[in-house]
Amino acid sequence: MELDACDLYAGVEHIKIIVKQLRGYAQHSLTNKAAGALTFATVKAIKKICDTAAGSDSHLYERTTKQDGWTYIRTLQCGKKLQIMRSTGKHTNSILSFLEWAKENIPDFVKHRPLHMDQVEKLKFFTALESISSLETDCCQMEMLHISDHVIRLLRLKQFGDVLSRNVLADLILIGLNKNGQYVSALSPTYRKNASARNT
Repeated sequence: MELDACDLYAGVEHIKIIVKQLRGYAQHSLTNKAAGALTFATVKAIKKICDTAAGSDSHLYERTTKQDGWTYIRTLQCGKKLQIMRSTGKHTNSILSFLEWAKENIPDFVKHRPLHMDQVEKLKFFTALESISSLETDCCQMEMLHISDHVIRLLRLKQFGDVLSRNVLADLILIGLNKNGQYVSALSPTYRKNASARNT
């Protein structure tokens, strides 16, 4: 996770690491308390990794607000940032970056706007990413969602063959989009207001 020593992150100014908050799962004998403890331990480990990568001369900014929740940012001397965020795993706002595709391919999710896509919807999304990445074009994107060269290479290897892996990866990508889109704050309220007006 050394920003200056890795070509993969060389051009990245701000890396956001999102930790999904786990819930209890009876089928796996995981209680809510145990899930919370595991999430807390994960955040603690990621903080240590970020602190080490940023170095002792970095600047720490940590805050908790009602709107954004908990935020942890390490700013390096060169200006690059490492940020840790927690997420409950929502997908609702993620579709704003590929809304036209979503309207056509997962219309129920667009219409009802639940917190999470179901397994079929996540699989459709991941399959769409694979299809776009397989095209021989200079710019692989799905509307506002741009796919990096590194991700394109991974998708072209076709190493995510089983449904479980594809759904898990789709879930993580959607969570990242939900938390990461700077345009979401402006678009989401307007989109919801317009959708409500259409439904009345």
